[in-house]
Amino acid sequence: MKLIKFLPFLVLVICFSSLYLSTKIHHIDKQQIDPISEKNNFIFQLAQSLDVAHFKYSNFNLEDFQNQVEFTIIKSDNPTPSLITLSTKKDAAWQVATLQQVFDTSKNKGKYVKFIDLSIEHPYATFQNN
Repeated sequence: MKLIKFLPFLVLVICFSSLYLSTKIHHIDKQQIDPISEKNNFIFQLAQSLDVAHFKYSNFNLEDFQNQVEFTIIKSDNPTPSLITLSTKKDAAWQVATLQQVFDTSKNKGKYVKFIDLSIEHPYATFQNN
């Protein structure tokens, strides 16, 4: 007789606990796959940084085997486009900030930037006189 009184309560507890567990199982976060590769993400960040810095640039030439990307920058105060080589292993925004500093320095010295290589440990720039 006592079992019959507790049976509806027991069935109710079992139903609610199974419902709770089933909702928890369906809400487990699954690891999402991101289709953006590391190199593509670098190119995206580089393009954003160059746009923010107001640089006019050509298409990017990605060289996977050397972990670098090449492109040209066209500036109104430069007679010829400047060839730029950047590392895909370094931060894109930092490298664009360095490009801005190099172009500002060349403008102050009255020279043109011909080539900038920031892809190696000892970056360098080649200038051309007016």
